[in-house]
Amino acid sequence: MHSNTDGNSDITADEAAYHRWLPVEALQPGMILAKPVHVAHHSLLTMKLSEGVELKSNTIDQLLSHGVECVAVKENSGLDETQLSALKKAYFERLLEIFACASEADVPRNNRGLFAALLKAGPQI
Repeated sequence: MHSNTDGNSDITADEAAYHRWLPVEALQPGMILAKPVHVAHHSLLTMKLSEGVELKSNTIDQLLSHGVECVAVKENSGLDETQLSALKKAYFERLLEIFACASEADVPRNNRGLFAALLKAGPQI
């Protein structure tokens, strides 16, 4: 059994702020898919869900029965620009605190890749 999602894994921080990967067991009816889901068995497409599909109980059950482990769901859609901006600022400041730096320029050279990856991943709510 094989499942995957379409799309580029190189996403911007803004895109990351609008979705999060969740295990299928954690999905709730009403959540919206942020990435399409394709499930194939022996090269035969057995399930296809498009980005933007609202998950229902039976859809979640089908994902489980097809062996899908996780999907991307939309997040933060209820936040206005001011709230989202404040969230991103708080996330950045928390990263600086974790890395014990006053600014991004102070991040130690051997930690810059990790810092950049976490910054790119964006805030997860």
